Amino acid sequence: QRTTLWFDLSEIADVRVVVYDILGRIVSTIEAGLLPAAAGLTVSFDGSHLASGLYLYRLEARSQSTRRVKTGKMLLVR
Repeated sequence: QRTTLWFDLSEIADVRVVVYDILGRIVSTIEAGLLPAAAGLTVSFDGSHLASGLYLYRLEARSQSTRRVKTGKMLLVR
Protein backbone atom coordinates (compact mmCIF):
# COMPACT_ATOMS: atom_id res chain seq x y z
CA GLN A 1 0.00 0.00 0.00
CA ARG A 2 2.25 2.78 -1.28
CA THR A 3 1.33 6.17 -2.66
CA THR A 4 3.30 9.12 -3.99
CA LEU A 5 2.73 12.77 -3.09
CA TRP A 6 3.71 15.20 -5.86
CA PHE A 7 4.67 18.83 -5.25
CA ASP A 8 6.77 21.75 -6.56
CA LEU A 9 9.30 23.90 -4.72
CA SER A 10 10.22 27.42 -5.78
CA GLU A 11 13.36 27.40 -3.61
CA ILE A 12 15.50 24.93 -1.65
CA ALA A 13 13.51 23.74 1.37
CA ASP A 14 13.49 21.22 4.18
CA VAL A 15 10.46 18.98 3.56
CA ARG A 16 8.47 16.99 6.11
CA VAL A 17 5.21 15.06 5.72
CA VAL A 18 3.00 14.14 8.67
CA VAL A 19 0.12 11.69 8.18
CA TYR A 20 -2.87 11.76 10.56
CA ASP A 21 -5.77 9.39 11.10
CA ILE A 22 -9.30 10.78 11.02
CA LEU A 23 -9.16 11.43 14.80
CA GLY A 24 -6.11 13.69 14.37
CA ARG A 25 -3.54 11.24 15.73
CA ILE A 26 -0.15 11.16 14.02
CA VAL A 27 0.33 7.77 12.36
CA SER A 28 3.47 8.46 10.32
CA THR A 29 6.13 11.12 9.81
CA ILE A 30 8.38 11.31 6.76
CA GLU A 31 11.45 13.53 6.95
CA ALA A 32 12.26 14.01 3.25
CA GLY A 33 15.15 16.35 4.07
CA LEU A 34 16.57 19.27 2.14
CA LEU A 35 15.25 19.21 -1.44
CA PRO A 36 16.16 21.40 -4.42
CA ALA A 37 13.93 23.96 -6.08
CA ALA A 38 12.19 21.98 -8.81
CA ALA A 39 8.87 20.95 -10.28
CA GLY A 40 7.57 17.41 -9.97
CA LEU A 41 9.24 16.42 -6.70
CA THR A 42 7.85 13.38 -4.91
CA VAL A 43 7.64 11.84 -1.46
CA SER A 44 6.67 8.19 -1.19
CA PHE A 45 4.38 7.00 1.61
CA ASP A 46 4.03 3.36 2.67
CA GLY A 47 0.69 2.74 4.37
CA SER A 48 1.01 -1.05 4.63
CA HIS A 49 0.97 -0.86 8.44
CA LEU A 50 -2.32 1.08 8.53
CA ALA A 51 -5.94 -0.04 8.47
CA SER A 52 -8.25 0.88 5.60
CA GLY A 53 -9.77 4.32 6.00
CA LEU A 54 -9.41 8.03 5.42
CA TYR A 55 -6.12 9.71 6.32
CA LEU A 56 -4.99 13.33 6.17
CA TYR A 57 -1.50 14.55 5.35
CA ARG A 58 0.35 17.79 5.94
CA LEU A 59 3.34 18.51 3.71
CA GLU A 60 5.49 21.32 5.12
CA ALA A 61 8.37 22.93 3.22
CA ARG A 62 10.59 25.33 5.18
CA SER A 63 13.17 27.51 3.46
CA GLN A 64 15.22 30.40 4.78
CA SER A 65 12.56 32.93 3.83
CA THR A 66 9.23 31.08 3.81
CA ARG A 67 7.22 28.18 5.14
CA ARG A 68 4.68 26.57 2.84
CA VAL A 69 2.08 23.99 3.85
CA LYS A 70 0.00 21.70 1.66
CA THR A 71 -2.75 19.54 3.14
CA GLY A 72 -4.72 16.75 1.59
CA LYS A 73 -6.57 13.54 2.18
CA MET A 74 -5.86 9.94 1.20
CA LEU A 75 -8.21 6.97 1.13
CA LEU A 76 -6.50 3.69 1.98
CA VAL A 77 -8.38 0.64 0.69
CA ARG A 78 -7.21 -2.93 1.24
